[in-house]
Amino acid sequence: MVYHYGDQRPLAVRPVAEKARGWKQVGCREGTKGWLKSRFYACRVQPSHGFNVGQPPHKEVWLLVEWPRTEKEPTKYFLCGLPAHYTLRRLVRIAKSRWHIEQDYQQLKEELGLDHYKGRSWAGWHHHVTLVMLAHAFLTLGEAAGQKKLLGGPCHRPGVRSNACCPVGPDIPRIVAVKLGKAIDHHNLT
Repeated sequence: MVYHYGDQRPLAVRPVAEKARGWKQVGCREGTKGWLKSRFYACRVQPSHGFNVGQPPHKEVWLLVEWPRTEKEPTKYFLCGLPAHYTLRRLVRIAKSRWHIEQDYQQLKEELGLDHYKGRSWAGWHHHVTLVMLAHAFLTLGEAAGQKKLLGGPCHRPGVRSNACCPVGPDIPRIVAVKLGKAIDHHNLT
């Protein structure tokens, strides 16, 4: 079935961004010298992929555009299939979370051994990846609980038994359970 659009024609995102009003300065993420900020604009659009062959319009998504003040034109465009009630700040933080994902992947490979598996079976690989992910979750929850230095050198905190700076004791399962949003008693975790 061919969809007829009538007089409606698709627009390129660059002219839409250049004519847009209401650009907002939003902090993307925290850098070494404070918050990294840029100007952003977001609006709901319908992508026109397949317009020239008569495909029906696609579902409405967010068009998020970044245009730093120091640039002559917008530098980045994102199509986001996130709910319509999301705020501009939330859209920006999600779109800019790539750096955190890359940092986590690098930590998984370099510090936790994600790329060290040399076996040949699916079960062995799955077991290895599961343990690496659990170790990463443990370290991430430890950082969220206040222990900033979890890897990379000696630690002199009380209750630490190795250079990994991970506290050891009965309160750790409780910290993990609380961070996961569950009220689990330590005795139920053993």
